[in-house]
Amino acid sequence: MQNLTPFILALFFILFYTPISAQNIGVYPYLQDVSPTSVYIMWETSDSGTGTVDWGSTPFDLSNAVNSTTITGSGSSRIHTAFISGLNSSTKYYYKVRTASGVTTPLYNFKT
Repeated sequence: MQNLTPFILALFFILFYTPISAQNIGVYPYLQDVSPTSVYIMWETSDSGTGTVDWGSTPFDLSNAVNSTTITGSGSSRIHTAFISGLNSSTKYYYKVRTASGVTTPLYNFKT
């Protein structure tokens, strides 16, 4: 019976304490190839739904949106890439990422 105790505890933990989430962000957004007029924003999720980057020139008006393209990462992960172009040089922009299941990241910013 003593040998079964760790197994029973592990099973109990899996059944009752494992969080259930439709889509988790495994790697939060990061910037790639920032230029004076464009940027790629990438992130990784645990599900294949399309993501969206909401962005704007103030933190209170993220009225622009661009959808991501998705490729398969390691295991069941999906790597999302969103390309934003038509930006103004030397300008600060704000953005957040929204997943298909409604998970939203905190607000981030970058400067071209």
